[in-house]
Amino acid sequence: MSGTELEENWKEKYFKALLETEELEKAGKERLEELYRELLHAFGHFRGREESIDEALGRLPDCDHVDQVSLTELQALNRQIAEIIDDLSSSKSATDSGQETDPLGVAKDSLEYLVQNLPKEVARRLDSEKTDFSQDRINDINTLREAADEIKNTITCVLNERNKKIKELSSFLGGVARKLDGLQTHMQDEKSNRQSSSKDRGELEKVVGDNLKEIKTTVAEAEDIEQLQKAIESRLEEIDKKVASFVEAETERADQAEKASAVLESQLEKLRNEADQLRQSLEAARTDAIVDPLTGVSNRRAYDERFQVEYSRWKRYHEPLTLAIMDIDHFKQINDTYGHPIGDKVLKVVAGRIQQQVRESDFFGRIGGEEFAFLLVDSDLENAMNKVEELRQSIEECNFRMKKKKFKVTISIGVAQFKSRDTIESVYQRADKALVKAKQSGRNRCLSERDLEKES
Repeated sequence: MSGTELEENWKEKYFKALLETEELEKAGKERLEELYRELLHAFGHFRGREESIDEALGRLPDCDHVDQVSLTELQALNRQIAEIIDDLSSSKSATDSGQETDPLGVAKDSLEYLVQNLPKEVARRLDSEKTDFSQDRINDINTLREAADEIKNTITCVLNERNKKIKELSSFLGGVARKLDGLQTHMQDEKSNRQSSSKDRGELEKVVGDNLKEIKTTVAEAEDIEQLQKAIESRLEEIDKKVASFVEAETERADQAEKASAVLESQLEKLRNEADQLRQSLEAARTDAIVDPLTGVSNRRAYDERFQVEYSRWKRYHEPLTLAIMDIDHFKQINDTYGHPIGDKVLKVVAGRIQQQVRESDFFGRIGGEEFAFLLVDSDLENAMNKVEELRQSIEECNFRMKKKKFKVTISIGVAQFKSRDTIESVYQRADKALVKAKQSGRNRCLSERDLEKES
């Protein structure tokens, strides 16, 4: 491979690594925004209870400017809210419906919701004993404050580690740039050596040529053999010295080139290994960004990306495209009755059982809570209804156990097909209406937008 080709090859790898790193930073920012959005949701329960709380919430930036969030302000706001919970935990006020509102319960529900929806890298770092809402251990202001502090400290730790990782990646790319500069210097040295060799070769050819001319002239003008012999020996000696000098210079250049080549090969091997590590890290980050950590199926971000791709393809070719929205029936009751660990197991089993029956050309993913989306490519409404009915029956036939006691899990499904002038939002709304109707009419059934048209 020539020097120019080698330089272009590594430039291409450098810019590719740079683009992949930018994608990783973008994914990290999106997940940070999601985490911050959940924090705002939790804090929002306390809006209107005290003027200082409202002022603090007003100072917090929106989710599009999460990089401007001050941890000091969040910590101060957390302490203010904890004081409000402490002041109000002993009293309950009647609502318009006659029910009672428990501020401690509201705060507990908000923190529990936040824990259940934290990103994987935050959730797995939490102290399970301090944030275990399922065992009803968190039942007073002290344990609630302890849980809130654990969440806050863990989020801070994860954010700091994420910033450290981004700095490490930036440092790595800086090292790549320096190594590329070294490669460029090596190639320039090699070019200089080639130029020096070419110059020495030209000088050798000139010396040999000049001396051969002198020999011919001497032969023509010599008056005796002895004079001719001395002249020829003198010229040949000069040629011999120049040849020896040239061979010595070439040998030295060859040694230098061999040593430089060995150093270059070592640097290239190290760079290849580091590039492989970076690629694996980027692939792992990409997987984390599009896979739901609990169920192992695609997440909401992957759903949005794939839906946009299939929608663009449908507008271009007008091949059938159908959306099915699925929801696990009475999922809150399952959590309340058997506990969140069993609820998580139900989500995993349902998602896994459906994923096994989905074609590679289709898409299936979890888009929130107990809700899933199923995109059927090149499938009209009739074929889609047949397929989702098979899935519904498959889940109904699946037996779950809790302490040797069996219980049933069912799903309800709403289906809609893309039509002329449809948008992603309009199709989703029709499928969601069909899902709501399926639940209202008894659950454990599949309804399509066509079924809604018949009723109307």
